[in-house]
Amino acid sequence: MFWVKSDPVIQMACGDEHSIFLTASGRVFSFGSNEYGQLGQGHTKVVLRPRCIKALRSKRAVFAVCGREGQLGLGSKNNAPVPLELRSKRAVFAACGRAHSLIATVDLKVYSFGMNTEHQLGLNSKEDQHADPVAIEQLNNLQIKQLTAGAEHSVALTDKGTAYVWGGGREGQLGLGSKNNSPVPLELKVDIRIMCVSAGYSK
Repeated sequence: MFWVKSDPVIQMACGDEHSIFLTASGRVFSFGSNEYGQLGQGHTKVVLRPRCIKALRSKRAVFAVCGREGQLGLGSKNNAPVPLELRSKRAVFAACGRAHSLIATVDLKVYSFGMNTEHQLGLNSKEDQHADPVAIEQLNNLQIKQLTAGAEHSVALTDKGTAYVWGGGREGQLGLGSKNNSPVPLELKVDIRIMCVSAGYSK
């Protein structure tokens, strides 16, 4: 990779069929499937090699997803082939699942939006989706260290090493001792301090 020595990769995220990574200088590269504009390249053609997202060259902290299920949080289900700013929310962490997104903000709130068929938004809502960001009440005033999202479940890790889980649980992925869904975040009861969390999914 031509940029590694002078501008190393410091963070990477993978969706269903696309990948995005951040370099030390703040540049964001994307590649893979682009049917819904999820690469942020301004078009919907497949990208076979990592390509810098030009619209983000002056930004240092961003995330980009496709918007078919409202997971952009822009108040509609329209796709966004170029990155758009989510105004009024200053994010410190973000995570993208298959069709939902999570954002932790500087004012100690976690917002969720997108698909909610298995309660993966943690809002105790019966609605199948939310196109606008909504704060998750149970996570208010917690210092979030990390967020991660699977296909239909979500996990938040606090600076105290406590993990909260919610959403779909039919494969036991919540770790709560059952295969039930959880419509709100529940503390994962373990006798250790958790350092890192990761939520996966399979087709």
